[in-house]
Amino acid sequence: MSGTRQVFLSYSKQNSVFAELVKLKLEREGMSVWIDNISVSSGTPWRRAIDAGILESDVVVILFDSFSVKSLYVTYEWAFALGSNKSIIPVLVEDCDIHARINVLQYLDFRNKDNMPWDSLISQIKSISSNNQEKGGKELSLSISDFEKIVQAAIGLIAKGDVDVIITILWRP
Repeated sequence: MSGTRQVFLSYSKQNSVFAELVKLKLEREGMSVWIDNISVSSGTPWRRAIDAGILESDVVVILFDSFSVKSLYVTYEWAFALGSNKSIIPVLVEDCDIHARINVLQYLDFRNKDNMPWDSLISQIKSISSNNQEKGGKELSLSISDFEKIVQAAIGLIAKGDVDVIITILWRP
């Protein structure tokens, strides 16, 4: 991995303004931010692009609000990140019920708009990225075909509402 830190940003479309602010703040710190509205080109299979974005990132930052906790896409992203052994930084944007698998992680509290912990977010990303670079990153040894089968199975379970099943399958304590 190069010296540039790659961050995958997961959020609900209803909070895209705040997501853009996070992206700008992180880019100002020299980080590369994967965000769907910019990182997925027209005509690209978006699920593959999201999976690749997560796998190529050092850390996944998840913006939690009342919309994102209900979003199948956001749920898929954090479940896939957990299953891929990615470092996750939950960011609490407003009061909401976070799934039990993610709620065990300490979150950064961005609910107070007058006192947002930007420095903490940036330092945590830098620390995680540095640790990943020292370890040489993590390699995934699946064929594309096997990987696509796993993704399709996960999407099928999520579509049926079996989110807990997919999270249990992907969860690695």
